[in-house]
Amino acid sequence: MLTVADIIPLIGTRLDDGAIEGLFADRGHKLSDELDPAHPEDQRHYYEIPRYSLEMVLGDDDAIETIFFHLRGKQAGYPWALRNGLGRVSSRKAVLAAMGTPQRSGKPDPSDHVGCVGYDRFKVGQALLRFEYEADCESIRLITAMSPATAPSGE
Repeated sequence: MLTVADIIPLIGTRLDDGAIEGLFADRGHKLSDELDPAHPEDQRHYYEIPRYSLEMVLGDDDAIETIFFHLRGKQAGYPWALRNGLGRVSSRKAVLAAMGTPQRSGKPDPSDHVGCVGYDRFKVGQALLRFEYEADCESIRLITAMSPATAPSGE
């Protein structure tokens, strides 16, 4: 079974259908989201592999900038885990025990004073790995791998 750690090395590489097929034994499909037709430079490109609940954000020259590992909702279908056993049912406490001290933590909405911390971000190799938790911090909602250059500012 593929793990998040098997996929993280794709961050920063150019999208290659052959490499994707070799890794996943499946091909995905490319999508575009044009925010403003008058500004094609703002267009975003995505690559999805629905069978694996995986979505990639592509940058210039189809470089893979961000990978979303969906664990909840209608997009979730693959039981993503890390090699150390962290996965969908892991609590924030388990994540911190396995990953150590986060580089950054916070809430997606800082004005929200209920629930747990919201997310923790760790440096893993050349990528950043972000765990987003359910409101009670008892399970993981989403794992995101991203290039440090494309990480959201203020996070």
